[in-house]
Amino acid sequence: MLHPAFNHYANPYAAGRCQSGKLFPNDAYALSEQGLPLGMVDHVLWTRQSILTNVDRPDKERLRKQSCYEEKESCRWLEMLQSSEQIARANPGTHYINVADSESDIHEMFLEIDHQVDNHDFILRGCQNRALVDSDGHPRSIDEALANCEICCQSEASISERVSMIAGETRPRRKSRSARVAQISLRATPVNVRGPYRVGGNLPDVQLNVVEAIELDPPEGEDAIRWVLLTSLPIDEISQVQRVIELYGLRWQIELFFKTLKSGLGIEKLKYQSLDRYLTAFSMLLVVAWRVEQIKMAARIDGDASCEDYFEASEWKPTYLVAKKTRTVPQSPPTMAEFMLVLAQLGGYLNKTGQGPPGSTVIWRGLRRLQAYREAYIAFGTG
Repeated sequence: MLHPAFNHYANPYAAGRCQSGKLFPNDAYALSEQGLPLGMVDHVLWTRQSILTNVDRPDKERLRKQSCYEEKESCRWLEMLQSSEQIARANPGTHYINVADSESDIHEMFLEIDHQVDNHDFILRGCQNRALVDSDGHPRSIDEALANCEICCQSEASISERVSMIAGETRPRRKSRSARVAQISLRATPVNVRGPYRVGGNLPDVQLNVVEAIELDPPEGEDAIRWVLLTSLPIDEISQVQRVIELYGLRWQIELFFKTLKSGLGIEKLKYQSLDRYLTAFSMLLVVAWRVEQIKMAARIDGDASCEDYFEASEWKPTYLVAKKTRTVPQSPPTMAEFMLVLAQLGGYLNKTGQGPPGSTVIWRGLRRLQAYREAYIAFGTG
C-alpha cells in the first residue's frame, strides 16, 4: 500500500551567487502521511535578473499590479503545484497533497481545483482576508465567514520554536515563539472566493473549503497561533477537518530539511570557480540532506523496523562492530531505533537522561564515519 505523498513548495533562500545574483531553489519535497521523508520530486533553481533599487514602494506596487502573473516571482508556486499534479497523473494509485505556506495564497493557485485529478489535492495557508462573492445576508470575507461558524472540535498541534532574526520584531509570522503542544479549536466552512483583478480583467470565482485553527491558551507574552487553511480536501466530517490540520503540520519537515542543508552541510558556504560545479555540488547535497532527514525520522516513527530496511548489511555491520568494540555480528539486525542510537553516538550524541532524540547534525557526523567503515568492510571483510 502506498502512503499519500505531500509536496511542498519551499521558501527560496540564498544558497550561492552567480553573475546575475543569488540562486534561489524551489523544491517539491515528498513525505508519507506519517512524516517519513520520501525524497525530492522536483527542483528548480532560478536567479533574479534585476532588482529595482531606484523605485519607491508605491511605484513598485503599481508595477506589480500591471505585470502579468507569469512575469512575477510568485508564478513559481503555481509551476510547482502543476508539477505535483503531473506526478499525480503519472501515479494514479497514490494520493498526492500539495502543502504550502502563506506565500502560496495566490488566486491562480486556487483555480487549479478545476483541473485536478482525483488523486491530487492541496492545502495552502492563507495570509489575506479574501473577499467572497457577495450575496444578500452572506459573509463578505473569509474572516467573517469563519466568525459565523461554530467550533466543531478541539485538538492538539505541535508548534515548533522560532527565533526572530530581528530584535523587536512585531510581524506575527516573524516573531519569536516557544516550542509547545498547543490546544487548538477548529472550525471549517465552504466559501466562494471572489476572483481578483488582473491585467485584462477579473479572474473567475472559485469554491474552496477553509479550516481555521486558533490556540486556546497561549503562553504568557506570546500571541495565539492562528492558521487559516484553504484546501480542496473535504471537510464534511470532524475527522476530515482534523486531518487537514495534521497534514499541514507536516510542512515543518521542509524547514528541517533546509536547516540540515544550511547548518549541517554548509551549503551556503560552498565556493567554486564555476557555476556548473556549484550546481553539481548543490544537487548532490540535496540527496544527502534528504537521507539524513529520512533515517532521523525513520528512527522516530518506524523505530521497531529492522535497520536493514534502511541500511545495507555492509553499512550497519561494520558500524556496529566498531561502536560496540566487538568482533561478533548479532544474528538479527538491530532495530532502527537501536542502530540510529549507535550511529548518533559515533557522531557525538551523548544520550543523557532527558536529552531529546538524535538530531540531524550528529546523524550527519555518524554517517560520515559509517561510510569509512563500509569501505574498509568491503575491502577487508570481517577477518
